[in-house]
Amino acid sequence: MSTLLNQPPSLLRRWSLAAGIYLLIWLLGYWTLTYWRYAYPGRWLLLAGVMLIVALTILGGNLRHNRRGEDGPLLPTLGYGNALTMARGLLLLLLTGFLFSPRPPEPFLWLPAILFTISRLIDCFDGYVARITRHDTKLGAILYNEIDGLDLLVAGLLCVQFGVLPVWYLVLAVSRQLFVMGMWLRTRAGKPNRDLPPSDNRRVIAAYQTGFISVMLWPVFTPPLSTLAGVLFAIPLIYSFGRDWLVVSHLIDP
Repeated sequence: MSTLLNQPPSLLRRWSLAAGIYLLIWLLGYWTLTYWRYAYPGRWLLLAGVMLIVALTILGGNLRHNRRGEDGPLLPTLGYGNALTMARGLLLLLLTGFLFSPRPPEPFLWLPAILFTISRLIDCFDGYVARITRHDTKLGAILYNEIDGLDLLVAGLLCVQFGVLPVWYLVLAVSRQLFVMGMWLRTRAGKPNRDLPPSDNRRVIAAYQTGFISVMLWPVFTPPLSTLAGVLFAIPLIYSFGRDWLVVSHLIDP
């Protein structure tokens, strides 16, 4: 909280605006589910509220990085690219509410898939918009990585929860979080972590993975077809994370 309060008034106003929009959408989502007699509105409100706090904490705790380059001046606005990323955070908030509940019936049956698919479409543009508006910042990179990781985590959990993908797929759903934790443990143990170089293969595999999860959320596919597809898409993901871990651990030359 002290980090947030120490920011310039212009950034505080924009964080407050984001918080107000998040609260409004959160409450509107709860009202809509209650109005249409969704079976678990209280559970949805709680879980979506947790993600609301997480998203706003990520934004508020990293406002000091709203600059182009480490030594650049602090920018007074968040920019259109970050606005798109925070819009993805809103969709993530709505999606998170469906965790730990059965697949919603009509008229909400298709809603989780629609929310995640829209988020993936926005994902195609937020970084590009930040670059062409010259507002590509470290804050934007942090927001993108955190929202993207949480988005995939929640969507993967829902696929397993809805019985579309097998339970072992949960390990892949949390693969990014496990990777980050592994790097943190290496740092705690006094071991150096090598920076990962840019990789087209990594981006392609990630794109296929997110597309696969998006398709699996649509209430069309069922086992054993979805299980077989899960195995086929898991192989390149395991390879990608395994190779990156060997690079980070200084075991192979990037």
